[in-house]
Amino acid sequence: LLVARNQLTSLPLLPAGLELLTLDRNPQLVRLPPLPEGLQTLSVDANPQLTRLPALPSGLQRLYARNNQLTRLPESITGLSSEATVNLEGNPLSERTLQALRDITSAPGYSGPRILFDMAGASAPREARALHLAAADWLVPAREGEPAPADRWHMFGQEDNAAAFSLFLDRLSETENFIKDAGFKAQITSWLAQLAEDDALRAKTFAMATEATASCQDRVTLALHQMKNVQLVHDAEKGQYDNNLVVLVATGREMFRLEKLEQIAREKAGTLA
Repeated sequence: LLVARNQLTSLPLLPAGLELLTLDRNPQLVRLPPLPEGLQTLSVDANPQLTRLPALPSGLQRLYARNNQLTRLPESITGLSSEATVNLEGNPLSERTLQALRDITSAPGYSGPRILFDMAGASAPREARALHLAAADWLVPAREGEPAPADRWHMFGQEDNAAAFSLFLDRLSETENFIKDAGFKAQITSWLAQLAEDDALRAKTFAMATEATASCQDRVTLALHQMKNVQLVHDAEKGQYDNNLVVLVATGREMFRLEKLEQIAREKAGTLA
């Protein structure tokens, strides 16, 4: 299937017998569907909105994914055969992903695919995606016939510091919280829903994102804790906890927990400065 140089944003379910898929140079392509098990060649070069790949079929022989915005990779990539070739050059892979690739491919007895990647990561500054695309990765997909939750974030993308917040959301998906905590995504989904309803809180949060996208993931985590504290204080100022002692006490405990987590994250970030 050859669909290069189009304006595709996504694809439907692919036929089970598909062996070749070429999707190069689709500037609006955001994500790929599940890949059929019999796929032999996948080429997705030069798709500037593509930030991640789906699980790869074990029999894949050739993967060309150069010059995208990939920051992390599916675990299945190292399970490909030793005869397979993977080219990931020109992607802003996170330091965690780069280190994992270095460790795995240089380990004695490595028998996985030949993987080409930039050892030091992409030299160009990481570009922010459109905010509604970054938000869509966290929001629950709409039911049939309902508007997509991310649609509201189109207009928020015009607000001050929206690009910084978009980068922040993408960096959150590279943290240990996202990788190891099954409930983390649901927490961010709920948080984004509140931001969408509260202009003042959203403005405060967006402003905080400008300093939150340094390379150290602990700084990203630190910024998230600070944003959550701002949310709690903002809610209190609006009178949300008036005449509700139980919720107020629970909020105080949550602020104490966030303060301790912030202290840990600040200490870790300081050691890596």
